[in-house]
Amino acid sequence: MDHVPVTGASVGKPTAVLVTGAAGGIGREIAFSLGRRGVAVLVNDVDPGRVSAVVKELRAAGVDAADALFDVRSTSEANTAVAKLLERYDIDGLVNNAGAWVVKPFHKSDRSDWEQDIELNLYGVLTVTRAVIEGMMARGGGSIVSVVSDAARVGDPTAPPYAAAKGAVISFSKSIAQAYGRKGIRANCVALGVIETPRTESMLSDEKIRTALLKRYPAGRLGKPSDVAATVAFLLSDKADWITGQVLPVNGGYSMIG
Repeated sequence: MDHVPVTGASVGKPTAVLVTGAAGGIGREIAFSLGRRGVAVLVNDVDPGRVSAVVKELRAAGVDAADALFDVRSTSEANTAVAKLLERYDIDGLVNNAGAWVVKPFHKSDRSDWEQDIELNLYGVLTVTRAVIEGMMARGGGSIVSVVSDAARVGDPTAPPYAAAKGAVISFSKSIAQAYGRKGIRANCVALGVIETPRTESMLSDEKIRTALLKRYPAGRLGKPSDVAATVAFLLSDKADWITGQVLPVNGGYSMIG
């Protein structure tokens, strides 16, 4: 199995990776990419119907999958759900993928807008990481991958609070890597350019916007969920065992030219 080996795992209990925001788009592709590699996948989202559908598809493909239905912004929901999952699985991998953004000129935004960005994109990462990290320590290690945006690295004039929240996730991940590296826990980020998903479909259907964006990508195309999933799977795997505290761009060269 091509994923992070964990010492001290319970006999007969499979190891698994928890993927937040896994009911669609990038998260769904990550879940299936891991499943194809023989990894058990815990599918998180807040929509019961969508979570159930993804779990059924994974199981139909021969993947050991379970639902992890909870809101990443809620400490109580996350702790309760993770505790229940730990009865069946050892969670040795976490993908902090759940995220969204408020696109609004900053001078027209207010605290409620900022809180939407920060609660989900920053506190969601802290909450779920906190829920799983003690179990990882007890079992001898694990790997945490947080999906951020190149907005965290070069800024985004259309969503400054979102960029700030993602930048904080980078700092948090580096801190976790330093604090728990000797416990066998690695923490890394993947920083994304524009990825073609259902969420970006409306924006990218405007040919002027698409053309303008493409000019900023030396690779000559926008990203696909599979581009992200392959990188996440690598960072979770034992092939990346000496990589921690890093931010790996998956962006078609975008941040190279700012």
